[in-house]
Amino acid sequence: GVIHRDLKPENVLLAEANEGLTAKILDFGIARADPELTGHGNLTMTGQLIGTPMFMSPEQALGKRDIDGRSDLYSLGVVAFKCLTGQLPYEESDTVGEIIVSITTKEPRNPVALRADIPPGVAQWLKRALAKSREERFPSAKEMAEALEDACDVR
Repeated sequence: GVIHRDLKPENVLLAEANEGLTAKILDFGIARADPELTGHGNLTMTGQLIGTPMFMSPEQALGKRDIDGRSDLYSLGVVAFKCLTGQLPYEESDTVGEIIVSITTKEPRNPVALRADIPPGVAQWLKRALAKSREERFPSAKEMAEALEDACDVR
């Protein structure tokens, strides 16, 4: 029931665990409760831009009030894109305004064009993770993880 709102590589820590590595999410300083899941209202104002622009979902970049967990899943898709290609899904921009225009109107770069050895299933996974419409994205982290396992054929 918590929306982080600032997922980015700096806020993901890989730590040793009994089974190997585990990911831990850090810095919940701008997180908020999902009102649909908790019954509590939003603590920020409509139109307020909160987070790191390059990793924001389109709805977060537009300052919409009704963001949900799929916004964080979009951000996680941006993190995965950066991990796999070494670059962000959109061309580097000099201003926050240019970044927001890219996130809200342009299609992400093809990850295979940046790194040819990315499997087609993983490229499709990234495309869905970075969908402009949250309805086209993965509905939950569990489904997102399962789809990635399928794309990597590691089950």
